[in-house]
Amino acid sequence: MESLWLEYGHDTSEEAHLVHDLDKCEMIQQAMEYEASDHKQLDSFFNTTRGIFKHPQVQSWVEEIY
Repeated sequence: MESLWLEYGHDTSEEAHLVHDLDKCEMIQQAMEYEASDHKQLDSFFNTTRGIFKHPQVQSWVEEIY
């Protein structure tokens, strides 16, 4: 179990990339909801998340979101 935790922490496998990217993708979705509900512009947040995704599947989902 510790080895899996270290693998995740060091982001050294495809599975770790997927979990990290899903977490970041979920943050983008939350930001979009905040933007809509609170009528705030979060462009700077969205700009900082562009190009940081490693997992190919999540990359394609994020491109659809943007």
